[in-house]
Amino acid sequence: MQVLNDCRRREGGQALVMFVLGLVAFVGFVALTIDVGLIFEGRRGEQNAADAAALAGASALPGSAGSAKQLALDWAQKNGYSSGQVTVTSPYQGDSSKVEVTINKPVSAVFARVLGKTSYPVWARAVATRSSSSAVNAAFLVLNPTKCSSFNKTGGGNLIINNNGGIMDDSSCNPSLARNGGGSVTAAVINYYKPAGYVETGSGQFSPAPTAVDNRIPDPLASLPPPDFNILGISIDSGGTPIKPSLKSVSAGSTTLHPGVYYGGIEVKSTANVTFLPGTYVLAGGGLKLTGSGTISGTGVMFYNTYDPLLNRNAGACGSINLRGSAHFNFTGPTSGIYKDIVFWQDKACTVDFTLEGGQGGVGGVIYVPGGRVDLSGGGNLGSIQVISDTVDISGTGDTSVNFYPYVQIPLNGSPALIE
Repeated sequence: MQVLNDCRRREGGQALVMFVLGLVAFVGFVALTIDVGLIFEGRRGEQNAADAAALAGASALPGSAGSAKQLALDWAQKNGYSSGQVTVTSPYQGDSSKVEVTINKPVSAVFARVLGKTSYPVWARAVATRSSSSAVNAAFLVLNPTKCSSFNKTGGGNLIINNNGGIMDDSSCNPSLARNGGGSVTAAVINYYKPAGYVETGSGQFSPAPTAVDNRIPDPLASLPPPDFNILGISIDSGGTPIKPSLKSVSAGSTTLHPGVYYGGIEVKSTANVTFLPGTYVLAGGGLKLTGSGTISGTGVMFYNTYDPLLNRNAGACGSINLRGSAHFNFTGPTSGIYKDIVFWQDKACTVDFTLEGGQGGVGGVIYVPGGRVDLSGGGNLGSIQVISDTVDISGTGDTSVNFYPYVQIPLNGSPALIE
């Protein structure tokens, strides 16, 4: 009996030892699982912060490596990482369009401390870029250097720019890009000029989010010579003369108009159907007004809106170009020559509005209004346009679309993107 009890005691002792060892192993496994989870959590947080910091830094490229570094570091610090834990490299591998961000913040151990390990090394890395690409060009280039809301979208309709068209706003005012109402603005890229000391506020809904650039884009057509009045000569259809300008008005029937100088401008109204023959049309005072319900068209035409040099007041004063009403219109620019693809050009000295109402027709070419406002409204498709103007206003409750084509090459900086 004594021998049997001794055996049982030995077996009980062995079982206790095995239980303790198993418990230790289980606790160690749980501890390892928790610590590994903390490592993965720390790694995920560092990677998210590195990605965001790299994208923030790339928004300043390729213009300023110094700004890229500071933006990336600021973003990482906002996410809880000290400057000693963040390394920012730009240019990266000699490429001025890239920035690398590395974050190295150890994760504190919890249960491994019993084994003498206080932390685990954890690091994350991201590389981002934003390069200039000929594939993305400005559908809208806004030239005014100081005006707030120089690109202004109002109303409930959406503006959609197709075919890799973007927006560039040269104004230093904050915000230069503004959107009010229920509609959105969608483009391939949206850039704005951000000088030193610019404080971000933003306004409205843009897709993608506007990105800052360090330099304005100059007017690409600034050196273009205006039409020569003497070479063109007065059109046989002009309503007036240099010393007696008068509006050419067409109100009924079918009419064909010839190129040349129109002293006093052109008006098409009521049910008139008008065909503009190919060539250059100088509006020397009076502007161009299309109203009514007719059909107006011109292939290979360029309208230059200015004033009468001999009588620049009253009928000879610079008038607005107004394409609205229920008339159906279609205009395309010249296919060759120095005015290739320019449909409407307004003298920079003319500060009147250029108004285009969509839905009833379209324009295939450049609308160049360096001294005035381009006012687009009415919804529908505006045609295949490229707008270079002092300011832009887009309004209306219906959706407006632009089938962009890069008649004038105006490359934009793309949105920041992660590449590693």
